[in-house]
Amino acid sequence: KSKVIALKAGRTLQIFNIEMKSKMKAHTMVEDVTFWKWINVNTLALVTETTVYHWSMEGDSQPFKMFDRHSSLAGCQIINYRTNKDATWLLLIGISAQQNRVVGAMQLYSTERKVSQPIEGHAAAFMQFKVEGNAQESTLFSFAVRGAQGGKLHVIEVGTPPAGNQPFPKKAVEVLFPPEAQNDFPVAMQVSQKHGIVFLITKYGYIHLYDVESGSCIYMNRISGDTIFVTAPHEPTEGIIGVNRKG
Repeated sequence: KSKVIALKAGRTLQIFNIEMKSKMKAHTMVEDVTFWKWINVNTLALVTETTVYHWSMEGDSQPFKMFDRHSSLAGCQIINYRTNKDATWLLLIGISAQQNRVVGAMQLYSTERKVSQPIEGHAAAFMQFKVEGNAQESTLFSFAVRGAQGGKLHVIEVGTPPAGNQPFPKKAVEVLFPPEAQNDFPVAMQVSQKHGIVFLITKYGYIHLYDVESGSCIYMNRISGDTIFVTAPHEPTEGIIGVNRKG
């Protein structure tokens, strides 16, 4: 893997190879890019007010339109974009302030069916999970929401189960927020495929661990007094790494 960095100035996007000290690609967008993120080692996702693009580092390809943004995300601050392992399921996540609470809006898009589904939710992740007795892995989609009625974590199988597999029994469990955290909401989710665990982090610095197979909460604690504003899987431990203002 070479060391590559993406830079943005206005609507001009450039990709540089740090080791070779050379510019690999450049492109000028016709719209402002409001959010962008590497989704794998050679693909950059670009989100504008209207559209989501993927830009491959291969050859001289230009950003390719994947889907139009759903009207439910109009006016939202985009906070994340995720895909499943083979990028057949795409997910855009935004938040907005409504009636003194932060509302989460997500758009789940199937590249095979070319269909979008709007979902209320704040944080989500995809994972490959092998149900006991099944020959092949299931593609699971987990998402958490803090709605007017309280908090919920959902885990569902997306797409048609692989031939011969039993469908994954969907889960919907309560996410508890302590009385002192009435305005708290989920901000990040990562998964451990090895251990079958969903890690959920909230705005106020709480972490919740859920067992995927049973849906039960197996651990909850406050790990940060400051907002954890970015997370990623921690590959050596199959855990999670997060960053707040202190480190």
